[in-house]
Order: sequence, then structure tokens, then C-alpha cells
Amino acid sequence: MTSASHGFRTLAVGVLAPLLIAIAGVLVAMALAASGPRVVVTHWGVSGQPDQLGSPYIYPILIAAVSVAVIAFLGGSAVLVAHRSPMTPMIKLIGVTSLWVTVFLGVGLVFYLLTSRERIGWLKHWQIWAGGVLALALFSPVVWVDSQRNWISFRYQTGRSNFADQIQHPLEFVRFLIEESVQLLPTLYIFMIIGVVLFFMRRARPLALPLLTSAPMVAYFLADAWFGRVNPNWTAPLFPQLALIGAWAAITIRPRAAWLRWPLDLLYVLHVPLGLALMLFAYVSIDTRTVPFLGPVQAFDFVYGWDGLWAKVSALAKASGAQWVDAPNYSFNGWLGYYGRIAHDPLPVLETSEPFRYDYMPKPDPALLAAPHLLFFPDGYPAPAGAEPLGIVTRDLGGTVLASYQIYLVK
Repeated sequence: MTSASHGFRTLAVGVLAPLLIAIAGVLVAMALAASGPRVVVTHWGVSGQPDQLGSPYIYPILIAAVSVAVIAFLGGSAVLVAHRSPMTPMIKLIGVTSLWVTVFLGVGLVFYLLTSRERIGWLKHWQIWAGGVLALALFSPVVWVDSQRNWISFRYQTGRSNFADQIQHPLEFVRFLIEESVQLLPTLYIFMIIGVVLFFMRRARPLALPLLTSAPMVAYFLADAWFGRVNPNWTAPLFPQLALIGAWAAITIRPRAAWLRWPLDLLYVLHVPLGLALMLFAYVSIDTRTVPFLGPVQAFDFVYGWDGLWAKVSALAKASGAQWVDAPNYSFNGWLGYYGRIAHDPLPVLETSEPFRYDYMPKPDPALLAAPHLLFFPDGYPAPAGAEPLGIVTRDLGGTVLASYQIYLVK
């Protein structure tokens, strides 16, 4: 491959492709902002109450700002890697610190260093140790805050694995792999798999850093997915490494045989259009609640009708004398709490079924918890003992009932 074509591929994968996707994201966010609320919450304080409001156009601005920063970082990294530019001590220090700062990637960095005689020798460089110290300094506020709250966050996260039940779920494993391919985009996902295979065939030595540093986290999530549900967004810290592995394969792999070369060229050309099409497809499907060729999809209903539902719940609270709302789970707490705050409604929304999720926040006033309140359940749940049924409220869109909920008063 000529240096010119190599440089173009580097520029296309590291800069142009993410730039086009970022521009499309900003345009879509602008369109959604025009049809959304005129004021949105932009920040919540430690008490859980909104302390900053702003224009809905703040989100397109944030997308643009973050995209520029990320593209600059990825593009610069791609150029450095592709052209093997000599790295200054400061660049080495920044790179090592960024790996140390994430727990799993820190373990992966040790794994990377100890899997080669040459790299074991790197332990004599001060940047390795200084990066670890800086990473600990950056992470220390998290440790301090959690230590003041009985280590609730660490205990909760370390207890969330699916290994305890020891029940295998092969279909969950397959679903996890498919969802990962969608999030990474199928085109890049295929190139990533090719890069991994070539590495283990000892034909992709440059991939040692991104692959071995991510190996412990990849191994953990693959094993966890075999025993239960693993949401693909949990693997977000892996996306930069996986993307670099796939980008290296897309730039570097050029088979001599035409029957192998043209499918890879097709994947390469389709990557950006497919990414834009997939993003547009998702937004249109959620906006119309339909999938082309399949028709209406009920799963998309969950994002609609919450403002009207909150108005009904708030009216019931005022009529019955309830002073707060007890949401049945974390998700409903988020939906009801958000739309209550958007409506500038002072009626508090709490969730008492999973208090460990909120130990980082100030404890609710015991007098408030003892006051009359509403219990909110999806229709079909058994009635709680001692609660007075107030009826059923619906979440609607354009006259269509999307879901029904039972409301109870607890005195």
C-alpha cells in the first residue's frame, strides 16, 4: 500500500467517518430539540433536585463540542499509530494514565506488560509508575465519597454479576454478541473480529496494546453474558479499543486474492453510510413507533405519554392529600421524577424498593416518608396490603392507550 492511500485510509477512519456521524447526530438532535420541551433540566444537585435549567439546544451544542474533542483525540491517535511517530515522554505519560484510570484497563495494562519480555523491561520507565500514581489521584475522590457511604457503590457493583445462580443462558450470550455488533456497527465489528483473529495468528503485532489491555474486561463480560443478561452499554469503556482494532484491520488488511479483497472493500465503503442509516433508522422508528416492513412495534411506546401521565398522578395526589409518590422501580422513578421536574411540580418522587441505589444522596425526611403517599404500579400487580385503591390511570398518545397503571393511597 502506498503512503498516500495509507494516509487517506487513516484520515477516513480516524477523522472523516466520525465527523460525518457527529454532524448527523447534531442535525438530528437539533430537529428533536425543536419539537421537544422549551426548557429542559441540564443538571441535578446532590439532593436529586434540578438546580439548572436551559434550552433544549444545549444538547446539540454538547454533542458538537464532545464530538470535536473525541474526533481530535481519535484522529491524532490514528495518525500517531499509523505513521509510528516518535512519542515524547509526556505523550507516553498521558497514554499510560488513561489506561490506569479504569480498573479493568489497569488490570489489562499489567497483563499487557507481563506478556512480553520486551514489555517487562518497560517497567523501569518512570512513566509507567507515574501514570499509576496520577490515575490513583484522579480516582481518589470516588474512593473517598464511597468510603463515606459504607462502600455502597463498590459493594453493589461487585455483587451484580450473573455467576451466583450458575444457570447457563446461551441465548443471552448470542443476544449480547448481536447487540455489541449493532452498537459497534456490523462493518467495524467484522473488521474487529478479523483483527483479533490475525493477532492470535501472530500476524497483527501492533494490536497488542488495545487487545491485551481490554482482554480482562472482555473476558469478564463474555463469561457474565453466558450466565445472564448483560446490557451492551455496560461495555462502553471497551469501545475505543475495539474501534481501534477494527480500524487497524480496515486500514491494513489488503488481501491479494480479489475474491477476498472486494468484500472487505465493500464493508469499508459501507461503514459510514451504514452508521448514518442505522442512526436515522433508530430515530425514525422511535419517532413513528414503527419499523419499515414490520409495522407498529409496541416496544417503542415506552418513550411517549409520560408528561400526561405525570399530570394525572399529580392531580390524584392533590385530591387525596398524598405528599409524595413511591415509584415501583428505578426506571419509573426516573420517568416520573424527570417529568415532574420538567413541569416544575414540587411533588417528590422516591423509590423505596431499592434504597441502596440512592445511598449517595441525603436521606429523605422521615416525616415525609411517614406521610400519606401514592403507590404506583403497572396494571396487573397484586394490591398491597392496607392500601386504598384510587383507580387506574393511563399513559396515552393521541388518544391511544399505551399502558395502564394502578394507583393506591397509603395513609
